[in-house]
Amino acid sequence: MKNTWGQACLHFIFPSLCPLCREVVDHESTLCATCWPKIEFIAPPYCDQCGLPLETASLHEKEKCLSCLHHSFSFIENRSAILYTHTSKKMILDLKHGHKLSIAPLLAAWAAHRGKAVIQKSDLLVPVPLHWTRLLKRGFNQAAVLTQHIGKRTNKSYLLNTLKRIKKTPSQEGLTAHARQKNMQHAFVVDKPEKIKGKSILLIDDVMTTGATLDASAKVLIQSGAKCVRTLTIGRVRPHIKHESNI
Repeated sequence: MKNTWGQACLHFIFPSLCPLCREVVDHESTLCATCWPKIEFIAPPYCDQCGLPLETASLHEKEKCLSCLHHSFSFIENRSAILYTHTSKKMILDLKHGHKLSIAPLLAAWAAHRGKAVIQKSDLLVPVPLHWTRLLKRGFNQAAVLTQHIGKRTNKSYLLNTLKRIKKTPSQEGLTAHARQKNMQHAFVVDKPEKIKGKSILLIDDVMTTGATLDASAKVLIQSGAKCVRTLTIGRVRPHIKHESNI
């Protein structure tokens, strides 16, 4: 009873706020009733490979988008929780550049729910890494933070430092899909590959744009002995719509 009373007092003095509009909400890690409908969650039908929402359902059990019919990735499948829109972009960038780590549990919960199938198929969770210079400047890797929250929520093991970025790549913003792929060449290595050998890996990042970063990361993991790689992101960018990309 005392604990409940104490929590009520703390909530009165330091109320939980909606991460988008800063309105008071009932508890942490939630949105207010006004902001909640603005989040576009991804649900079937979607591309079986890249997770992009499809306009209509198909009679085929496994349907691919037009892009994936002509292009394959090193990862088996990607799943994303929400579309990367003006609203969700603010939350993701507040986490990444605004150092608002309090947003991470909510985003991780969405990813864990929408990515339940790929999480269950995986042995280890691995975040897409930052180059050490960017990590030093930012102070944290948002993909690693999300991986920790997802791992703890789903009781899955994770390795935060096995995949390393050794090439200081410029921002992917404004680059074509081909240029993004070239940008990511030779950008990653695996430290202590014995830790991932024969394992089904779930690679985690904040946003998927063209998939170039995820593809390059997955390729290195496979070459280093991983059995297979699936991917999970918070946001998914619709092709041909200009957004600030993940870096």
